[in-house]
Amino acid sequence: MSNNFTKTPIVGVNDIGNYVHNLEINDLKKEELLKTPWVPSSTYIFPVKTKRNLRFQLSWIKRFPWLSYSQLFEGAFCRLCVLFAREKGGNGSHQKLGALVSKEQEIAFRGSNDYGNVMNINDFNDGNFRALLRFRVDSGDTTLGEHLKNGPRNSLYTSPGIQNDIISICGEIIKSKIVQRVNAAECFSVLADETTDIGRIEQMSVCLRYYDQKDKKIREDFLEFTPAVDLSGKGLATLIMGCLQKNSIHCQFLVGQGYDGASAMSGYLHGAQEYIKKDFPMALYVHCSAHSLNLALANACSLPSIRNCISTIQTVGTFFRSSAQRSELLRTTIIETLSETRHTTLVALCETRWVYKHESVMRFKELYPAIIVALEKLESSINKETAQKSCQLLSTIKDAKFVIPLVIIENIFSYTLTLCKQLQTINADLVEACNHVDDVLAVLDEMRENNKQHFSDLFSVVAIMLNKNKEDIVLPRIANKQTHRSNVPSHSSEEYYNFNIFLPFLDYIRSQLCDRFQKHKSLISSLQQIIPSKCIIATNEEINDCVNFYSQILIEPNAFKAEFAIWKTKWLKEGSRPKTAIAGLDNCNPLLFPNIRKLLQVLVTMPMSTATPERTFSSLKRLKTYLRNSTSETRLNGLALMSVHRDINVDPEEEMAMQHQL
Repeated sequence: MSNNFTKTPIVGVNDIGNYVHNLEINDLKKEELLKTPWVPSSTYIFPVKTKRNLRFQLSWIKRFPWLSYSQLFEGAFCRLCVLFAREKGGNGSHQKLGALVSKEQEIAFRGSNDYGNVMNINDFNDGNFRALLRFRVDSGDTTLGEHLKNGPRNSLYTSPGIQNDIISICGEIIKSKIVQRVNAAECFSVLADETTDIGRIEQMSVCLRYYDQKDKKIREDFLEFTPAVDLSGKGLATLIMGCLQKNSIHCQFLVGQGYDGASAMSGYLHGAQEYIKKDFPMALYVHCSAHSLNLALANACSLPSIRNCISTIQTVGTFFRSSAQRSELLRTTIIETLSETRHTTLVALCETRWVYKHESVMRFKELYPAIIVALEKLESSINKETAQKSCQLLSTIKDAKFVIPLVIIENIFSYTLTLCKQLQTINADLVEACNHVDDVLAVLDEMRENNKQHFSDLFSVVAIMLNKNKEDIVLPRIANKQTHRSNVPSHSSEEYYNFNIFLPFLDYIRSQLCDRFQKHKSLISSLQQIIPSKCIIATNEEINDCVNFYSQILIEPNAFKAEFAIWKTKWLKEGSRPKTAIAGLDNCNPLLFPNIRKLLQVLVTMPMSTATPERTFSSLKRLKTYLRNSTSETRLNGLALMSVHRDINVDPEEEMAMQHQL
């Protein structure tokens, strides 16, 4: 498309090209151009201006209301930029007005320079920082405008180095406020996890969990990213402790470590947690409970029929998502077939995020009728590969061997979904998590005891789903000797699938949950006796171990026995007693029960999951992108702290004071 602005207007008066660089347009004319710009007719033939023989599309004007086509310049313009900008428009008012698409490059105009006088509007993109300064001046900040126009050239504070300094200072201010809160709590846990960024650097995210005395709530605050070179247990332990000590955190109050189950972190001989515990014995290691649940479900889903069902769900989802036409067909089919549903897409399965696996299975079952119809339509597709794949998938998902595991998984996953979400929250403690696990196990035990009734209900649902597709439930052939599939003798198809799928899957889930969370329960077995709902039946002998273990941080350890007796008497008189450490902490007077409060604080500070470090990886991906893959660690941490901690205010006076110190 052309960018030649010397042509003489020869087209309609409302062609937007007539008004490029025209600063004398009155308000009435602007209103007319905004409401009734010239629009090509449906029969208008757009010229071909590129080597690829591409034309402007009339549908773009309907899709983007701000877009106008100029017959004069044979190109598209942003109508708002032409009418209300001066000589330049776009983000930051840095782009010269002309056709939006370059004839030579066929991409939007871009720039990369960041130098010169801020108030000079250049032909290149000089960055968002300088554009924001100009925007501030245009908004009426005369002081800033005077400084940028007439200030000394060597102290304008607009250079790239100053930008990095400002980012670094903002990050240091945020970090100092976090450190102050952590040290004031005098009890904290460290959370850490690693990932590889776009620059192929192993980044460790270090976060801190503590109880905020002022706001009376649990916090999990991101501290910084630090490159990890030595990935051995000793190297990672040195890295974590170096990060804490570098930021002046009082490590003598470290009471917990939260990592995933990797051997370099969790190993009891040469893992990072063991090296840290040698120097700080109170820093107990807690395996991320969300990872524990993931591992429990993953192992339970290794049952062949369950594994095959989940694999088929993943294949069907990939089949539709891999084509825009298939996705659109599925969407329209869902709207026509299931008008009451609010979902129009399938959820992708994720191997590491089991919340999505829960939702994926549930969504698939909800949209099952529409998926059948969509695959039947695709069977007659002119595309040979699409038709073949549709036929194969349709045959698979209509079979009872797929539908029965689908209904079973959806039913059992519905009980673990809330547990999965709760384990990733911040304002919850390990006691509450273990209690929730016990509740889920109690429900599963009841299902196991009354398995015939429960499976009968599920089998009825399966029968209805298959009847709609004119499919029957057939009892598989049972041989005398069978090594490749279940071969339990059965008198009916319902009994066969109950014995061979429902009960084994239920037993796998129960045993895995018990095994995976046994260590979590043993860690808090003694400490949880001070919770009001449990202290009324607890004895001094049951809590002596934890008192001796945490004697270094207790206020008056010698007075604990008497204090506990009063605490126990207090709650014997109460009818309603808190059942979690957080609720107990809220009801504990620090003047009357200083030692009890400190132990409750330790209990709520114990790490529950590493969800917070993993959430910071999302910020890392947004900040350090393909185009910014050489960002320095100092700049990255400053940006990450400002991105993650939006609730922490950075006072300009503090920033100026720190700038003068530099």
